[in-house]
Amino acid sequence: MHKLFLLGLSVSLTACLTAKTNENTDDTANTESAVATIYDIQTGVIAEGETVTLRDVVVTSMLTGDEEGFFIQDEGGGEYSGIYVFVGQAGGGIAPFVGNKITITGSVSEYYDSTQLVVSSAESMSVTGETDVVATPVTTVEDWEAYEGVLISLADQTVTSDVNSYGEADLSAGVPMDNLFFNFETEYGASYDSVIGVVTYSFEQYKVNPRSAADLTGYTAGEGADPVTVAEVQSGDFTDRRVIMENVVVTEASSDFDGYSVFWIQDEGAGAWSGLYVFVRENTAAAIDIARGDKLNIEGMIEERYDQTQLVLSDPDDVEVLSSDEAPISTVVEGTPTDWEMYEGMLITLSQAEIGAGGDYGQYAFANFEGIKLDDELYRYNVAQGDVIDSLTGLVFFSYGEFTLLPRDEIDMGQEGNNNNTGSDAGVVSIMDCRTGVANLGDTVTVEGAVVTAVSGNKVYVQDATATADAGMLLYFGSTTFTAAAGDVVTVSGELVEYSGLLEIVVGAESDFSVTGTGTVSPVTVSAPPPNWETYESMWVTLDGVTVTAGPDSNGNFETNFDLILSDYWNADLATSVTIDSIYAMTGIINYYQSNFELLTSDASDIVAQ
Repeated sequence: MHKLFLLGLSVSLTACLTAKTNENTDDTANTESAVATIYDIQTGVIAEGETVTLRDVVVTSMLTGDEEGFFIQDEGGGEYSGIYVFVGQAGGGIAPFVGNKITITGSVSEYYDSTQLVVSSAESMSVTGETDVVATPVTTVEDWEAYEGVLISLADQTVTSDVNSYGEADLSAGVPMDNLFFNFETEYGASYDSVIGVVTYSFEQYKVNPRSAADLTGYTAGEGADPVTVAEVQSGDFTDRRVIMENVVVTEASSDFDGYSVFWIQDEGAGAWSGLYVFVRENTAAAIDIARGDKLNIEGMIEERYDQTQLVLSDPDDVEVLSSDEAPISTVVEGTPTDWEMYEGMLITLSQAEIGAGGDYGQYAFANFEGIKLDDELYRYNVAQGDVIDSLTGLVFFSYGEFTLLPRDEIDMGQEGNNNNTGSDAGVVSIMDCRTGVANLGDTVTVEGAVVTAVSGNKVYVQDATATADAGMLLYFGSTTFTAAAGDVVTVSGELVEYSGLLEIVVGAESDFSVTGTGTVSPVTVSAPPPNWETYESMWVTLDGVTVTAGPDSNGNFETNFDLILSDYWNADLATSVTIDSIYAMTGIINYYQSNFELLTSDASDIVAQ
């Protein structure tokens, strides 16, 4: 994303540059560089790596916000007349004034296919005069490369998209308007008598960059966002458009889907093209409370990310919860469709779904549905090849070039039908009751006498001090405030849920959580990999005789001989605490994240060499 850039630099170049003294002005006096024009550079007469002197070129922009460069062009403008000057190596002291004529010496460079003049010091430049800055009028363009670095003007422009998250808005000229110099405000359908800006090339795209509001003249407001259905968005072309959707139903919400806060919405009546994935920006996630079954009015930007259509929510004021406890409709799919794209983002049900080969990363193919896989990103199921599920429900997701079906809970797996489970009040139960199915997902449960083993943000890990298996539980507080510390004995009430395969009790109010005393719990010793780590999920354990076999990977994690990842999520010093092929006793919390069990240690004291 572009950085925010400075405007209105009023200090002139002559005040900030030390001019070179040169008594002999004849071209032959310069023995270190060729004298040329920007046109010579941009048309290849001057090759990359050569040092060149440009005389009486015109400054067309102020410094960028990181003070690493500005734009110049040959006097009079025209095709191939502009270039970016990189001054990041010059050590400061450079602040150009638009309209200065300068003589400048630097080396020609290509930076990500964008041509630049690299200047090594302020002494490489001197002011030779002042002049009017000419913006080259441009109409139909076959190749924007001719205008790279050139200040251009575009007449009678219409904005054909809203401003996206990168500060860009498309123009009818077929080029985006970008916020390299200032964060403009505009909207789909707005028009301008004239747009002036410098053409740049980045991320394999040419863009025009107004330098200030003065470069945007004759503004007429656009129509803004009109209410549309999800189906209209998914089956039409709304990319980079801001839209309003009314009376849509939340089919699922997750606070930790691949590490992000997301939810899915669907038109009330469902049907083809009616589902959509909503990505919640980090600054918005903590301020909204969205749950399955909520009916919403929502406004946001439609973006296409990795070929998946998304609504990006950037402001908590852009979502309004109208009601709760709606029953999202699942669309039944009897056989393989011609194209799964019409179901992207939708809640669907597959009839007589036969599980095929797989198991890696929790994914399985279907024996009787081609082009889509079963995925445990939202719910960790237990299936095997050859199983047939009469009625299998899930959300259709598109990632890494393939469609996947994401069941949300055991009900979606056909264990108790496909209606929403409103749950019941299970009363006082043990942690083991929650983990072994005595209490069902969706039930309201109360756990008494659990001991806090760890606290991380809005998550609290508790454990039954008397049990050695199925004894750990994660409490999730969302926006509810609480006070808890390791060693507290607590009583807690909430809904038993499973998010991203991790069993949790979601606490809805402060009154549902209380500290009743203090107690002790010892970590349970595990001397060999168990058949299934799930029995130790959320428990405080000591792994005795664990060997670190590989790592760290790009995420800072290590592999072990216990079929368990050693994560640095809590332990920033992990990489300095372990050595490959060494044996340790490790103490921490067993967590489940992105289809893998992992051990969360707190610091170096949790890792003891053996």
